[in-house]
Amino acid sequence: IYGQPRTHRAWRKIIILVEGIYSMEGSIVRLPEIVSLKKKYKAYLYLDEAHSIGAVGATGR
Repeated sequence: IYGQPRTHRAWRKIIILVEGIYSMEGSIVRLPEIVSLKKKYKAYLYLDEAHSIGAVGATGR
């Protein structure tokens, strides 16, 4: 976010990688905050749902 280490030029692409539910502790990602960061920095967002599909019920609540 603060730029490249040597040149301090802005990054051309920023990728945010998060898991829906972290399997070791069971914590759920605060997605609205992550989406806000994505929009602020015009980043790409990758949400890994490998451990969270069906974990919180049929409606996800």
